[in-house]
Amino acid sequence: MVVKERFKEIDLAKGLAIFLVVVGHIVARQPYPSGNEWYTTLKFLIYKFHMPFFMFISGFVMLYSYKSVNSILEYVTYVKNKFLRLMVAFFFFGIIVGISKYALRNYMYIDNVTANPIQDYINLLINPMHSYSASLWYVYVLFIYFIIIPPILYLIRGKLEILLFLGLVVHFLPAPNYFAIDLTREYLFVFSLGMLCSRKVKAAFDLVEKYRLFFIICFVVSFALAFLPIQEEISKLIIGCCSIPAIFSIIRFKFFSKPNFWNMLGRFTFPIYLMNTIAIGFAKGVLFKFVIWDGINFLFFAPILLISGLFVPIFIKKQILARNKLIDSFVA
Repeated sequence: MVVKERFKEIDLAKGLAIFLVVVGHIVARQPYPSGNEWYTTLKFLIYKFHMPFFMFISGFVMLYSYKSVNSILEYVTYVKNKFLRLMVAFFFFGIIVGISKYALRNYMYIDNVTANPIQDYINLLINPMHSYSASLWYVYVLFIYFIIIPPILYLIRGKLEILLFLGLVVHFLPAPNYFAIDLTREYLFVFSLGMLCSRKVKAAFDLVEKYRLFFIICFVVSFALAFLPIQEEISKLIIGCCSIPAIFSIIRFKFFSKPNFWNMLGRFTFPIYLMNTIAIGFAKGVLFKFVIWDGINFLFFAPILLISGLFVPIFIKKQILARNKLIDSFVA
């Protein structure tokens, strides 16, 4: 069995990506903390690129570790393994979030509280982005890609350029939000781009190293599109694509030369993604019992919520879930 090379750039990029995800989750919904327009702007800009970049990484990892599926039996086995890897965690944490919000609604501040846990859970399965646990949509969409990509690869004979073109075409087509069809369509292009780069990874990294200042400048300049009167999907696609080589350029700076912190976040990306909003929500509810987060108080709130979102999931993963090998395997 051939063991493929593990690229430290991917681990660092995953760490930075999940860090940005948690920063964006500090404030889930409006109203935002008054007097802190800096965070409103920061979140607005982060949301222009962090999920396209996250999907790029997901596409890269998916194909880099992919073994060809050449029969129906192999396909069924592949999908079953991905279901166990992703959807068991989706169902489990979906239930945990729903029950927790319903049970604690009368005791502390709760974002997007559930009125009927059973009905709301059904909504999570049908329309995850517009449910009580919207942050889980990524897991849902990722599983859809694992369902549809193998047969597509078979039909196009592995020619990823065709899939990339298909992703660009469907990106601008109208799509319903039920079963995350709109999100699957929106991120197919960057997911396919990640797949394509996984086949030419060394050439891609060499290109980034050679022109990294240029890529960073393009990324910074691209943010101007966020403030222009153009379609949001266009600006998000362009900024998201510009972020990809720029972030791989940024992680080459000395700030990332001692990668323990970022590598750690990269290793625990999945549990952080699953549990960061739970940890942030609980910390927020406790803090709100003592002080509001408006004005200068938010400078006290933000670090606590960020630390909770990053490190509480890691603690739970290592100290609690690790005690049960079966449960731990679903949050690997």
